[in-house]
Amino acid sequence: MKWNPTPEGIVTGIGLTLATAVLFPVLREIAKPIAAAGVQSASSLSHQLKSGVAYVREEIEDIVAEAQWERMKKSIDLEIAEGEGTV
Repeated sequence: MKWNPTPEGIVTGIGLTLATAVLFPVLREIAKPIAAAGVQSASSLSHQLKSGVAYVREEIEDIVAEAQWERMKKSIDLEIAEGEGTV
């Protein structure tokens, strides 16, 4: 297929090129604060998620430790009862 530029196409291309050259710096300046806010929000969300995960982990560790303590306590009570002969 042969490229055959028309005057309208050339003018349109020049217009788009100029518009891009003018709008790109403006859009870049607008996008900088938005991008910075997005990064800050992502960082804040990451911190909140880490804190939440740490809290849940501590709670699970507490539950496991309590269950182990209860199991050990029952085992000791059973040994004492067997030693006394009152099982």
